[in-house]
Amino acid sequence: MNILLTMIFAVNLSLTSGIETRFYKNDGVRLIEETDLNAWIGNFALGLNYSLFHPETSMAFQRRLGILKGFIETHNDNVLLRVGTAYTTFGRGLLLYAARDDVLKMDRFVNGLYLEVSKGAALLKGIGGISKLYIDHKLQEDSTNLIIGADATVNVIEGAQLGGSLLEARDVKGFKTNYYSVRTDIAGKNLAFYFEFGARTGYNKTILAEKNGYADYLSVSYSTESFGVVAEFRDYWLFGKEYGIPPTLNKSGIYLNNAMDERAFALTLNLEPIDFYTIGLNLSKLYSTGYFGPKSELKEINFQNQFQGESRFAELDLNYLKITGGNVAIGVSRREEIDPQLDFGLRNSGIEWELFLRNRKRDDDGVKYTDRDVALTLGFPGNYDITFTIQDRSGDLSDKWSNIEFKGQIFDNFSLILTVGSMRGDFVCSGGICRYEPEFNGVILKAVIVF
Repeated sequence: MNILLTMIFAVNLSLTSGIETRFYKNDGVRLIEETDLNAWIGNFALGLNYSLFHPETSMAFQRRLGILKGFIETHNDNVLLRVGTAYTTFGRGLLLYAARDDVLKMDRFVNGLYLEVSKGAALLKGIGGISKLYIDHKLQEDSTNLIIGADATVNVIEGAQLGGSLLEARDVKGFKTNYYSVRTDIAGKNLAFYFEFGARTGYNKTILAEKNGYADYLSVSYSTESFGVVAEFRDYWLFGKEYGIPPTLNKSGIYLNNAMDERAFALTLNLEPIDFYTIGLNLSKLYSTGYFGPKSELKEINFQNQFQGESRFAELDLNYLKITGGNVAIGVSRREEIDPQLDFGLRNSGIEWELFLRNRKRDDDGVKYTDRDVALTLGFPGNYDITFTIQDRSGDLSDKWSNIEFKGQIFDNFSLILTVGSMRGDFVCSGGICRYEPEFNGVILKAVIVF
């Protein structure tokens, strides 16, 4: 009995629960709730995720109520074994990228078995199970496939690594796809080099046939205390992004045709000419050869100026984007936009003021319009913020939106966000995956409890 009581008191527990409720002005309620419970004692751990999703539409098959994820895990200094839900990434994500992205509202994980073994200079990861993918809390169509994979990394000498990955995927119809990759990662005092080559064989569900595909990604960087430069190149030929998220090489996070036939170049510069002031410049170009789908091209320029002082900060961003043949990526053939943004803030007598201004001009297939945003945030002692936002669209398209948002840490373990009003809809992209966030008018209530 004493041993049992000792074990009970030795168990460590953590609980995180978040709920989001959207009340639509024109009728309809969306309810999202996730609760994570984790417990661990010594070298053992377990976790459960309870999920509730009640969409505002009649798509009953997307509704969810119950245990979505769970795991049991044991580990020592060299071995970790998990049964249940696992997250992991192979290399830079060419073959496998199982992770969460809160910006995109993406959750990709594997339900099955995960093994990690480390010994000296080597690390081996193995995973097998059913791949699951949720975007905006909606289960995607390819979320019933069985995958089995392994990834190995070896430190050859100090600062130099070699690695490789294998992945096999089978869908419910029995079609099989095999993925392979090799990589090298070399980092010195100022210079870094990374190269990864991937290949796939077997069934390609995009073209509905067996066809080989290839991918390569190269990054070379040089940095000092006040200067940094990164040059990147990638080439994807019939490779795709079924289970991985290969680098996009653009700030917008866009693939032209789902990484099936794309080449890209990118150059990033970072300067700090004086203390508290930094300059950033990013240039990128993507294009498809037309082998798979129509020819398309993306050009992007991002110029950033940032000042950070003790009581004030300012950031000026100038962004330019031009896409031709972008039907697959964004739903319009041609888009050209200029997007300047200004963010200014200061702190005075414990109150923080932040002003955000935006004036984005777009041309979508000859439809020209301008989006203007003005947002004022007041921050008060005790972690309380109030933000007033006005959005306006003028030109060939016109509309207006406005909202007020309250964000606060009510108690040490309880935070709350309340938004009342309307918000403009737009594409949200991250890491090559995009979704459309529709415009909203109503009330949004978010609450998070952490113990």
